[in-house]
Amino acid sequence: MGRTRIKKFVFGAAIIVILVIGAWQLTKTFTSAEPLSEAEATSKAEELYKGKVVNVKNKSRAYEVTMELESGTYIVEMDRDTGEIGRVSRIKEKAAKEEEQETPQQPSENTKDSPGKKPAKQEPKPQEETPAQTVTFITKEEAAQIAIKTINGEVDDMEDIETEELGGVTYYLVDVEREEAEDGTVRINAITGEVTGVFYDD
Repeated sequence: MGRTRIKKFVFGAAIIVILVIGAWQLTKTFTSAEPLSEAEATSKAEELYKGKVVNVKNKSRAYEVTMELESGTYIVEMDRDTGEIGRVSRIKEKAAKEEEQETPQQPSENTKDSPGKKPAKQEPKPQEETPAQTVTFITKEEAAQIAIKTINGEVDDMEDIETEELGGVTYYLVDVEREEAEDGTVRINAITGEVTGVFYDD
């Protein structure tokens, strides 16, 4: 029984020693960590707040980082050992941009109303009438020449050339007589002179 108690005592003491040594090692590790430098504090502040660092003050346990952001100027307290952010305070609010006010135009001397006189009425200018556009047709003679070039033949009488309206467009119908082939009728646009159809007699 005595030996068993001694073994238990020795085993318990060994565990205590191991725990003490482990705690000492952890404490040494944390206490031996190097504090943040000013450059590291500046870089971390700019990364966190997306602003511009204008000044860094080194205090006993923290840095006071002065930053310019879009909304104003701030002081950020940062722990030197852990890099944790403490208090953030705004020391200056960014002034709002003054809107430019348009200066009303002063009336010129010519447009100022004389005392006791009514302003002269400006009568509207009469609108100039736009001359109506006239449509020029090709002549029957020109239509006959186009028809003869389209199908070889002759046009006996210019008076026999007729006109017709299709879809609001005027066409010439030119009859062409041919000796060795069937007679034909050529339809020609009366404005452009374009041949739009050729029809032969049955």
